[in-house]
Amino acid sequence: MKKKLAALIIGLTILIMLGGIQATFLYGAEVFTTKPGFTFSITHNDAPTIKVMYPENESIGIQFKPLLQIYGNDTDTAKLNITWQQNTSGSWITMQVNNSFTQGTLCECNYTLANTGATTYYWRAYVDDGTTNVSSGIYHFTTRVS
Repeated sequence: MKKKLAALIIGLTILIMLGGIQATFLYGAEVFTTKPGFTFSITHNDAPTIKVMYPENESIGIQFKPLLQIYGNDTDTAKLNITWQQNTSGSWITMQVNNSFTQGTLCECNYTLANTGATTYYWRAYVDDGTTNVSSGIYHFTTRVS
């Protein structure tokens, strides 16, 4: 027998009806039901954020093999996974992965393939909190002449 599910959201109060079972709760509060044995939960996840520190996008005259730097932040997760990628050949390749990185601290990656003068290099970072994976966007810099 199929049961209809109906949900009504008013402000931060959510009323859910499944068949004859009704549950009403406030966002972030405990779930209260009209029949025992019927429970569920809803969790909220804030997406992580990335702040690129070095090098700034479109920088010129960067030293060889620069140390890329970002801050990864998340309001509801203490540890983040950070993936660093570079594109020197037309394909994105992972350079480094930092697992269980403490959010809010500076994370670094050495771009060892950036070793030719007056050359433009592309890179990006992903920050993952276990639920949401966020990209820094694509950044590029040009190395110094020699």
